[in-house]
Amino acid sequence: MATNKKYINCGLLNIQSVGNKTETIRELIKEKSFDIFALCETWLNSDDKTKIGKMLPSTHTFHHTPRPRQDTKGYGGVGIFLSKCFTHIRKKRTGTFSSFEYLNIDFNHSCEKI
Repeated sequence: MATNKKYINCGLLNIQSVGNKTETIRELIKEKSFDIFALCETWLNSDDKTKIGKMLPSTHTFHHTPRPRQDTKGYGGVGIFLSKCFTHIRKKRTGTFSSFEYLNIDFNHSCEKI
């Protein structure tokens, strides 16, 4: 799905749990035409496929890093929605930290590596 767009529309939100906000997130991505939409404090687990499915527009992919399970608070986690106009998406693991989560993702846009 190639694009000639010369700009990328981005957003960031501290969501403090996607829990009951899944449909609102999906609609916000559509309404604002975000190419990249990042969330912090998702409070997702690695197996929250139902919540992810409800908030994921068909035009995007979703990648996330939950807080490790040994943290019993259930807080934390980061996620990012990427428009399907991006190609060669590759999530890279470069290390873990006990005090925060992060994503390291490479992708291409209009033949440029980001």
